[in-house]
Amino acid sequence: MKKVIIMLVVVLLFFAVLLFIPETNIDKDEEKVNDVIMYSWNIDTIMSNQKEFERIKEEYNLNIIYQDFDSSFFLEEDNSFMKYMDSLSLEVFQLAGDPSWGKTDGFLKIKKQIDRVYEYNKKHKYKIKGVIFDIEPYANEKEENFSNPDFLIYVNEIKKAYQYSKEKELEMRLSIPYWLDHIDYDLLEQLIENTDGISVMNYSIDKTKISIKEEYELAMKYNKEIDTVYEINYGKKNYFASLDDILNDFDKLQEAYPNLAVSYHHLKSIMNKN
Repeated sequence: MKKVIIMLVVVLLFFAVLLFIPETNIDKDEEKVNDVIMYSWNIDTIMSNQKEFERIKEEYNLNIIYQDFDSSFFLEEDNSFMKYMDSLSLEVFQLAGDPSWGKTDGFLKIKKQIDRVYEYNKKHKYKIKGVIFDIEPYANEKEENFSNPDFLIYVNEIKKAYQYSKEKELEMRLSIPYWLDHIDYDLLEQLIENTDGISVMNYSIDKTKISIKEEYELAMKYNKEIDTVYEINYGKKNYFASLDDILNDFDKLQEAYPNLAVSYHHLKSIMNKN
């Protein structure tokens, strides 16, 4: 009789464990929240308008700032900006880039930016999480002006930069246009593999879903972060008319791409509309 009871207890425990495991997985999925990011080109835009910035942070539900810093920022002992970001639970990436950084020997210029952040973090309590490079090494934003050889040079410089950023234990992300897969899919794959995340300038508002498909699939293949960038110019032709319109579009994107994050370009253009 005792053996029967023990067997029943073991069986019940087994099924109890099976029931518990999927419930735990569901809870973890529900807890995942995709990033909401704001591009910002000037610290003063934030520090001189803190109440307005905090209102925008809540309205847009921000948790990351891609912030451009001028060179003097890294020379100052003042850590007040990063302390303020920490008080708002905002992670900060340095936003930096120039087309020349995607040319031959561009890595040497990229390396200087990584070193700046690394040295800054060694000195300060409140730290910059990493760097997002907005390099755009093409002549202009039309894909026909960016050749396959140009793309290969860019990818090779990024490969070196990514290895160096890992040595410095800093995240490295890239801001890229949506059309690089039209130039060379294999090179786009190499580019995404050699970064911690991509921010896709997905500016054709009538085809945001199809334009980011390849980038999203590659980001998922290599377990990289990916956000779709919305250019803010409310009320003008070829731009979304309002935040509600953007969110409606983004809802459709997330149905197809559930791990997709969102970013807004940029803070000052939003402040100018309020």
